[in-house]
Amino acid sequence: MTGRDATGLAVHDWPARAPVRGTLYLLHGYGEHVGRYRRLIAHLNDQGWHVGSHDHRGHGNSPGGRGELPAESGLVEDAIRLLDAFAQRTGGPPVLFGHSMGGMLAAELVLQRARPVAGLILSSPALRPNLSRMQRAQLRLLHALAPRLVLSRPIDGRRLSHDAGQVEAYHDDPLVHGRISAAMVRWMLESGRESVRRANELACPTLLIGGSRDQVVDPAGWRAFAQRAAPAMLDYREIEGGLHELFNEAPDWRDPALAALDAWLDARSPTGQVRAA
Repeated sequence: MTGRDATGLAVHDWPARAPVRGTLYLLHGYGEHVGRYRRLIAHLNDQGWHVGSHDHRGHGNSPGGRGELPAESGLVEDAIRLLDAFAQRTGGPPVLFGHSMGGMLAAELVLQRARPVAGLILSSPALRPNLSRMQRAQLRLLHALAPRLVLSRPIDGRRLSHDAGQVEAYHDDPLVHGRISAAMVRWMLESGRESVRRANELACPTLLIGGSRDQVVDPAGWRAFAQRAAPAMLDYREIEGGLHELFNEAPDWRDPALAALDAWLDARSPTGQVRAA
C-alpha cells in the first residue's frame, strides 16, 4: 500500500486464528520493523485479535533512507493513511498499539490528530528520549547546521531485554538499523512533549506500560503523562526491573506485561475472558 506521497510501504495483516474478538493496529519502534513482533502478534491472533501493521518508511522492508525524516509530518501522515485504510477494511476503528517511537506516534495520532480508535496501548512510549544535557546541546547545534545529516547511533541490544536470545536476534537482524538524523530526534522530542502536555485531554481507554529500568527512553516522560491523564481513562502499569522491550523480555518481566495486556484487552472485548496463551 502507499503512504502520503504514493510511496509503496510494506503493509502486514495477520487474521485472527480464533473467533474474532477485535482488531488491533501496531506501530513499531525506531530502527526496527514489524517482524520483531511475531511472537506478540501470534499471541494476539490466538486470542482472536486481527492485527494490522506497516513498516515505517526508512524501516524494515519499506523504502526510504534509514534514519531520515522525509518531512516533518511524513511518518505521521503515512500512519494516518494506513490506520484509516485498516479501519475501513475491518469495519471500524481498531485498538492502536504503539511501542517506543511507535508509542509516541500513537499518542500523537490520538491526542494531536484526533484519529478515532477503540483504545490505545502505549508500550514504553518515547515521550522523552533518554538524552543528556550535552546531547541535547549537540542536537540543537546539529539541527541548526545540518538537520538532515544521518549519524550512526546503534542501540545496544542488552538495553532492550534480559533475554540473551532476543539480544542476539536483535544484533543479527539485517533489517535493524541504528541511524538517525537531528530532524528525526527533534520531531520525537517535540511530539512527545506536546502529548504529555495534552495528556489531560485523553478521552479513550488507554493502557500505558513500561519497565522501571528502561535505558532507551526516559521513564520520566511516560510517568508525567500518567500523572496528567484522567485516571478513568488510563490503566498505568510499571513493571519493576523491566527493560525497554517488555514483550521481548525474559519471562520474569514478559509474563506480567502479557498478563496486564491480556486483562486490559479483555475489558475491551465483548466475547468474554481472554484464554491463556
